[in-house]
Amino acid sequence: MNCSTSRTEPSDAPEPTPATSLENAVQSASFAGLNRLIAKIPTVHGDAEAIDLLQEAVQALGCTAAVFASFIRDDATMRSCRYLFSRGPGLRQLYGTVSSTADDPWLHYAGQHFEPRRSRELDVPLDAHARRSFLAQAAEIGFRDAIIFPSHSVNGPSRVGMLCLGSDQADYFASPDALALLSVPASAMSFHLHVWWHARLRSDLVNRVRLTPLELDLARMQRQGLTTKHMARVLGTPINTIDSRFARLCRRLGVGSRRAAVELLHSYGVI
Repeated sequence: MNCSTSRTEPSDAPEPTPATSLENAVQSASFAGLNRLIAKIPTVHGDAEAIDLLQEAVQALGCTAAVFASFIRDDATMRSCRYLFSRGPGLRQLYGTVSSTADDPWLHYAGQHFEPRRSRELDVPLDAHARRSFLAQAAEIGFRDAIIFPSHSVNGPSRVGMLCLGSDQADYFASPDALALLSVPASAMSFHLHVWWHARLRSDLVNRVRLTPLELDLARMQRQGLTTKHMARVLGTPINTIDSRFARLCRRLGVGSRRAAVELLHSYGVI
């Protein structure tokens, strides 16, 4: 598997002072402002703003650190994953050990489930050494207790987001009410960050490849199952012209077939 990973690093800033308990955090004025933070996500212009917003959420929730991951399967062989880190200690070093999305147990869980889950409740096989090592290292850098909030898109498992909140207190999320207290704000933040990043990636792809309206029409017709002959008739164009246009589109997208090109454009929400 090819895995292209992009990590946005946090700026230098004082570490947050975690609350003594999740219940105390929920009663704070900062927690009451979470809806304001979530409402700001669609207006975020870049990674730095997103990190600042994520950090504010970490503090409002009384947590120590957080990571947001966005995974996309570009086609049958290429996958990429991008991360936003809060200013938790050691996150950059931890994710430097991740060579495959399968090595991240939090993202692995999010790719297969919809419901939030505490990290210590994950069913990690004994032979999944990379994932077990990841969890052990995470516990040392502010994730002694952690809780995962998956987000999925309409493209299903080809497009997955995940917000993981961490605490250096071993039982911070142990309360039976933890999910009830966190599910609405944390799941909403995970979802809106997922939507925001998806839109950004879609815009980046369109601008990078410089897709034309005609190419998008061809891709849509291909996805609808139209034959080359049918496309040529609809557009009043010779068949070899249709083939040439698809060949150029595939080269610019870096894929080897029409089908892969169409699936890539669909996975990014372009068509």
